[in-house]
Amino acid sequence: MAQQAHPGRVQVHIGYDEARAHRLIAGADVIAVFTEWPDFAKVDLAALAATVRPGVTIVDTRNLLDPVLVREAGFEYDGVGRR
Repeated sequence: MAQQAHPGRVQVHIGYDEARAHRLIAGADVIAVFTEWPDFAKVDLAALAATVRPGVTIVDTRNLLDPVLVREAGFEYDGVGRR
């Protein structure tokens, strides 16, 4: 409905879009993962890290990402429920 009421101003996108992800996290202090969608597990962490300041934390509420790979890309990692 919002898309029809505001053409050109409101967009609906369901799924993962790498370019959109980079624009959304630019300047972020924290990145939160709230899904188990396989597309998010395949994210290019090195490319993502290039768009944010060093030491940004990824909070992975689904334990979808590999903590070692996340840290190697330059992020801090907090896997909810992981020790």
